Amino acid sequence: MSARQASSNRRRTTYYTDFPEGKLGRGWQWIDPLGDCRLLRLKPNGVAIYLPGPNHDLWPMINLNAPRLLRQTRTPFALTAQVKCEPRASVQGVGILLWKDESNFCRLNYVFHDLHDPVFTRFVILEGRFNAHYVMRGIFPCTESTMYLRLKAINNVVEGSFSYNLNTWYDVGEATIALGESAQVGIFGINEWNKQEVYACVMEFSLQYL
Repeated sequence: MSARQASSNRRRTTYYTDFPEGKLGRGWQWIDPLGDCRLLRLKPNGVAIYLPGPNHDLWPMINLNAPRLLRQTRTPFALTAQVKCEPRASVQGVGILLWKDESNFCRLNYVFHDLHDPVFTRFVILEGRFNAHYVMRGIFPCTESTMYLRLKAINNVVEGSFSYNLNTWYDVGEATIALGESAQVGIFGINEWNKQEVYACVMEFSLQYL
C-alpha cells in the first residue's frame, strides 16, 4: 500500500456503535460533575443518562454540571448520533457535544424549553462557548422526540444539523471554534431547573474522520 493510499484510508476511518446491550466498549469517559446522575444500559441496544433533578447544564461560566459521555477524536470529523428524550419540563433534553475546554465547546441539543410558547416548545439549538464568549447560532423547532443529531467540524468551523430519517436534514447553523488537532466528542443530558427526572438516551453513535 502506498503512503497516499494509507493516508486516504485513515481519513475515511469510521467509529460506529449502537451500544449493544448497553455496553460502551473502549475509549469512553463518563463525567458526572455532581455525582448524582447514572448511566444506564438499554436493551437490545443503547444507553441512557438518568438526571434526577435540576442544576445539570452546560451553560458557559455558570453551570457546567451536565453529565456526559465523551471520547477522544481528531479533526476534521462528522459526528452523527440517534438520540431520544421525552422531556416534560423546562429545560430538559439530550444532545451531542464537541468539547475542547471550558472556553471552547459546542453543543447541539434537543430541548423542551417553554411550555407557553406554541412554536418553540421543543427545538434543536446550536450553542456553546467560543474563545471564551457565549454564542448561539440557531434554533429550529422540531416535532418528534427521536432524531439524528449531526456535528461536522472542518478547519475550526462547526456545522450543526438534525434529521428524523437520515434522508432530509435541517440546518441549525454553524460557528467557529478553536479546535486544534484533537478534541472530545460525545453525548450529554440536561435538566436545568426542575425536580422532575428525565432520561437522555442515545441509540447509535457514528464518528467519521474526513
